[in-house]
Amino acid sequence: DLMADGSDMLSRFNERLNDVYCMKRDDVKALATWIVTLPEELTEAPYEQQSAFFEATTNFLNNRYGQENAVAAVVHYDETTPHLHYAFVPVVFDVKKSRYKVSAKEVLTRHDLQTFHEDLDQHLKKVLPFYEQGILNNKTLPFENVAEIKKYNDQFNALKTELADIEDNIRAKQAVLKITDQALTEVDLAEKQIDAFKQDLSKNLFGKTVLKPDDLDRFKSVLATMKKATLQSQHESEELKQTLGQVKAQLADVQADYQNLKEAHQALQKRQREQQQMDYAMRDMLKNDYGVDKIAHT
Repeated sequence: DLMADGSDMLSRFNERLNDVYCMKRDDVKALATWIVTLPEELTEAPYEQQSAFFEATTNFLNNRYGQENAVAAVVHYDETTPHLHYAFVPVVFDVKKSRYKVSAKEVLTRHDLQTFHEDLDQHLKKVLPFYEQGILNNKTLPFENVAEIKKYNDQFNALKTELADIEDNIRAKQAVLKITDQALTEVDLAEKQIDAFKQDLSKNLFGKTVLKPDDLDRFKSVLATMKKATLQSQHESEELKQTLGQVKAQLADVQADYQNLKEAHQALQKRQREQQQMDYAMRDMLKNDYGVDKIAHT
């Protein structure tokens, strides 16, 4: 706990709300949080360096959002990757009414979200000598691109669901084919058994026929029924094979669409990284060559 002053988060939260104006509405967002994860380059660093990273990050957040508004700064070391949970009351000064008020939409603006990671990165590079690679590792996407990435992910999930349904359909048809093949085998076996049985009944010890005419007609009727079942099973089997071929072709088309969409998504991410790198280069050029630290968002 980087705010170990003897108080707890809830008391600090309530105390700050008592000092500022806050509308009495259920949809007012009176608490905001940032979660900052330790960079990969520092995962094997000594505890002192990791601690310094989180303390410097907390100082940056205090300066950006006001130390008087901070209600919690807690580092979690007991999970996969160490990370900081920083919570604060989003407070701005209301010029018209000359008072401080809670307003998340005026604190966490689009511009604030767009510049947050780069500003934090620059601050850490200034105060931490061991901090080199930075938090901008191409895993942090620009704020305005998140919606487009989500759109692609939604399309991916829809395609995955469609693929799963088609594969289930294929498995069901394959099971039917297996049953049909088994039925054909049983029909063939029955035909052979009837033929053998007819031969056994055709002769006695003296080589004379003992099978009665009505018995022969009965066996012929059974054999005709079995042959009819055989033809029907063969017909159904052929239809199922054709359907299976169509389903496999549909599956190949869907898989091709999925691959094309995946490649488009990768190309989009590559363009984003290139644009991000160009943005950093232009900012660096403006700062170092022309002395321009800030430019209006418009």
